[in-house]
Amino acid sequence: MRVFFPNERPKPFITSRTHARLHHDYASWHEDHRSRALASPKPKLRYENKSKFDTYLIIEDAIKASELHPAQVSDGSNKNFVITFDMGYDVGYDAQARRTTSSVTVILSSLGEVITVHPGTPWSRDWDET
Repeated sequence: MRVFFPNERPKPFITSRTHARLHHDYASWHEDHRSRALASPKPKLRYENKSKFDTYLIIEDAIKASELHPAQVSDGSNKNFVITFDMGYDVGYDAQARRTTSSVTVILSSLGEVITVHPGTPWSRDWDET
């Protein structure tokens, strides 16, 4: 695993293809939205098994903030930059850890194109010991 500091890698940019993918990759996980869904006779949260941001604006903020954080690149054939950091406020739901999170992971191609952005970290798990 190699670490690249912000001045050692390209700045992130979004193409039309990335924009379309990211625009649909979020859901409302606010407390009022969940309580309305759970109040129905057959409660079902629409994205309960997927990591989703609270709003699309957080995705834009995360991409911009990723410019300030170091990236990791694995030594294998995958040369994508993985940038993981804390936004300082709850950004959405991490399905892997099964809780809301303030952490964000941004994945860039070797040229800097944003591949994906998601709440949580690649290593997050539900550490509930009960």
